[in-house]
Amino acid sequence: MPRGPPLTDLEKGQILALHHQLMSLRDISKELGRSVGSVQRILKNPSRTARSRAHVTGQKLTVREEKAMIRKKTTGNYSARDIKQDLNLPVGVRRIQQILRATPHLKYRKMKTAPMMTSPHREKRVKWVRRFISKGDFFWNKVIFSDEKKFNLDGPDGNACYWHDLRKDERFFSKRQNGGATVMVWGAISPYGVSFLVFLNGNQNSGKYCETLDKALLPFAAEMYGEMEN
Repeated sequence: MPRGPPLTDLEKGQILALHHQLMSLRDISKELGRSVGSVQRILKNPSRTARSRAHVTGQKLTVREEKAMIRKKTTGNYSARDIKQDLNLPVGVRRIQQILRATPHLKYRKMKTAPMMTSPHREKRVKWVRRFISKGDFFWNKVIFSDEKKFNLDGPDGNACYWHDLRKDERFFSKRQNGGATVMVWGAISPYGVSFLVFLNGNQNSGKYCETLDKALLPFAAEMYGEMEN
């Protein structure tokens, strides 16, 4: 319900006078055409003055301005404040955020992390897939996959959020490779089970990696497959 105009000094005096005559709040409200809440606030604090309202421009975005705003948001990493300044929009930042949230194909989400992928990386991955894609179960049943995983003790490497256009691919940002307290673990999987986790100490090089394989991978392989020729 919209707020009515502020009570005049005359109305405030009438409220106090009618209340002095033991008239109920509801009756005073009907008599003066004011809400019960307004009457009650004056009786609690007769010297109360009307609060100033927040500044409202009264302006709205045109359909063309809304389309330009949404189009700009989906083509770059712009904040609502950036969009307001760049497009010279007549509404506030909060209103721009509300419109973006109400857009069906936009969703505000955390950006996923992934290492940078170069052209040589892509070429090698495609070559690897083409080499092994035709291998059958007889081959894959004898394969063990192992990998390391770093966990940051001080939280995630990054916490970048953005407005995602659901009609487009998700965006990624490059995560840091070093820095901060971390824990590195190693593990392996096979079609028949998983290994125990190995906590790795210090920076890993080829020597330490071979040591991990010798102490963890080979015993795991022997447990899964026994003494096999291949």
